[in-house]
Amino acid sequence: MEKLLQHQRHNIILERLRDGEILSIVELAREWGIITKTVSRDFKKLSEGSYSIIRLEDGKRFAIVQDYSISKSTHTAISMLDSLSSDIGGAFYTKAQSALHKLQKDIDSPFYTRIDVEDISHKLDTIEALESAIKEQKMVTFGYKKWYAPEKIKRYEDVKPYKIIIFDGFWYLLTQYKQHYIKFYLKEIQNLKIVDKRFVHDKLLLDRMDKALNIWFDPGYRSGVEYTLLTPDNLTTKVPCDE
Repeated sequence: MEKLLQHQRHNIILERLRDGEILSIVELAREWGIITKTVSRDFKKLSEGSYSIIRLEDGKRFAIVQDYSISKSTHTAISMLDSLSSDIGGAFYTKAQSALHKLQKDIDSPFYTRIDVEDISHKLDTIEALESAIKEQKMVTFGYKKWYAPEKIKRYEDVKPYKIIIFDGFWYLLTQYKQHYIKFYLKEIQNLKIVDKRFVHDKLLLDRMDKALNIWFDPGYRSGVEYTLLTPDNLTTKVPCDE
């Protein structure tokens, strides 16, 4: 192995300490093929800086003090997120809990939530791909199994993904497909692939979605919509409504 210069060793030590590793003088010396005195001098020099490096009780290993000081309101938000993620469950909660607990640490949360949210742990790869496609505004293709014909898989090409949304405990993908806006039930999406074709999000649609009360919101932009109301006297009244 090529000998590392002092500044290279220092950068590696700091990077690994910040990643949560506990580093040993003996093990680093063996890894880099140098004497322990050289590594010891590296730690001594770094410890004199403002890196919050501490020597452990055995005197041969070092760690870094992680500063997770956050505001009271942030503590509150983390507690709520931790409780909400537990309702989703599965692998999603396992990953979320690990990340949240690094921040949460000694918080004794007063929050308890009980929201029935379907477990989509087995769809995390699909969700990660969709997250990337939505962010980069790239089209996707996938197979879709409809509830009324589960034996048939329909293939959708060049779909424009907008948002992953959750309504009433169920996950959906809001998309534009050809000239239509379609909400796909996320669990039935299969073999999703990102296509190297870009598109521009329709801001009016996103605004309409943000104001939606449920998954059945109308993505159209019609005005003067006419609603039919049935009165107790079985009379029909038509009421114009400007959206």
